[in-house]
Amino acid sequence: MNENRETILEIRDLSVGFRMYDRGLKQYELNIIRKMDLKLHRGEFLAIVGASGSGKSVLAHAALGLLPDNAVQKGEMIYCGEKLDRKLRKKIVGREMIMIPQSLTYLDPLMKMGRQVRGLHGTKERQKEVFEKYDLKQSVSEMYPFQLSGGMARRTLIATALMTEAKLILADEPTPGLSGELAQETMQQFKGLSQSGCAILMITHDIELAVNYADTVAVFRDGEIVDVCDASAFREGAKTLTHPYTRALWEALPQNHFFETIPAKPTEPKVLLECRGVSFRYGRGDWILKHVNLQCMQGEVVGLVGPSGYGKSTLARVLAGYEAADEGEVLWKGGALPKKGYHPIQMIYQHPEKALNPRWKLKQSLCEGWEPDDALLERLCIKKELWQERWPNELSGGELQRFCVARVLGPETEFIIADEMSTMLDAITQMQIWQVLLEEVRKRGLGMLVITHNMALAKRLCDRILDLSEMN
Repeated sequence: MNENRETILEIRDLSVGFRMYDRGLKQYELNIIRKMDLKLHRGEFLAIVGASGSGKSVLAHAALGLLPDNAVQKGEMIYCGEKLDRKLRKKIVGREMIMIPQSLTYLDPLMKMGRQVRGLHGTKERQKEVFEKYDLKQSVSEMYPFQLSGGMARRTLIATALMTEAKLILADEPTPGLSGELAQETMQQFKGLSQSGCAILMITHDIELAVNYADTVAVFRDGEIVDVCDASAFREGAKTLTHPYTRALWEALPQNHFFETIPAKPTEPKVLLECRGVSFRYGRGDWILKHVNLQCMQGEVVGLVGPSGYGKSTLARVLAGYEAADEGEVLWKGGALPKKGYHPIQMIYQHPEKALNPRWKLKQSLCEGWEPDDALLERLCIKKELWQERWPNELSGGELQRFCVARVLGPETEFIIADEMSTMLDAITQMQIWQVLLEEVRKRGLGMLVITHNMALAKRLCDRILDLSEMN
């Protein structure tokens, strides 16, 4: 049926690599995408899923001409029958071709959000309409990125795609940090745009969400498309999925098999972290947290859920001591939070690129607090060559997130706060990482607070689940 529709984007024999240097300054090429062919038609909603670091985001960046100077690109990309070169990109990007980036670092920290969302071609009237759709107050227009929660920032990025009448939208992980309701509304927006003739190429690790709205699913692995199937094949269950890797991804989801065994909790756990009547606001603004009470035990995994913008990440920073509560108190083992030495409370952030010093090579960042052994790195699916001499911007979002997990598992860590930390991981890697974290929590008697919008994940991982909208 697609073959009878106009082809919006065609990729022919595309290969993408990066020129790299080893310790002896000998140049080599790191191949990311290998001889890829793909077609996207008018009105088609294509979801790309697969392993972290398999080249999904690189494909989108290649289409937009955003690859770095050391990139080596071969093959052709055709847009509406024309070769997609620099001249054509200058004409269509921001008007006919829109990108929703994965990383929030694409937001200009010195520009107010209203101006960023409107861009060069949007209007204030259209911006107001879109803000209302995504439950963003008009006051957000006058805010800077650092003043927004992760979910609010994500919604503003999505809003940029609705400023113009686009023919092609490239959405790279558009839903992490959004509540289930907002994520579904976003997908309905995309579906509506595709039904009106816009071509949607969405890169995601949220397979369940994607297959409920997409028409077609392409599965990436090691820089190649290993499977392309109708989204309905996923909805009918694993038996209808013919490729082994596609079937393994589906089976690894929390609502499917995930992992079967969870180590037992300690028999006599002690209270590690507690907050009593905690209230917090920035300056003289509205209260973000109001009289919050929370208690976390040794060896216990506590889930924290709630709508976007309700203060989950803010509460995490208060618990870790990065922000001071305006009212109430935070207790660590019944006393004050430690202020010197290695901090026993470690955070795994939602956006890993913000947690690493871009001027440090990955080995330096990893060994800042402790030096893990090879066995732990292997359990976390990290190979030494991935991080030893590389910079943060040379890894995918999923690779960076695995790396950030390794950093927090030092011998002096006693409590872990995981803030939407697995949204950039494919289902198989997500399952493996959570298995490692749960084993460490139970074996070492750590505590863990899991902040998530994924209720299926929370139910599989957590001993207790708290809803901040009911506590706040």
